Amino acid sequence: MSGSNDDLRVADHATPAEAARGDAALALFIVEPAWLTSPESHPRREAWLLKCRVALRDALAARGLPLPVRTGEAVDGPGRGFSDDLDR
Repeated sequence: MSGSNDDLRVADHATPAEAARGDAALALFIVEPAWLTSPESHPRREAWLLKCRVALRDALAARGLPLPVRTGEAVDGPGRGFSDDLDR
């Protein structure tokens, strides 16, 4: 799934809807450390985002798709720039 930090919907969002029709899909939630220290970040916004992540995780799990969480910069290519410390 790709999208902005604010678009964590499953039911009416084209990307996860399309993925649900396919044979295989991968979901990944990335926490970028730079965002946490940016002017966009605020404790209330972070709390809201984490609440949305839980709802997304539950919605994807209902479809048989896990939602691993990684921390690091979102870069092109699998397996680069992530650590497993937030995989909950």
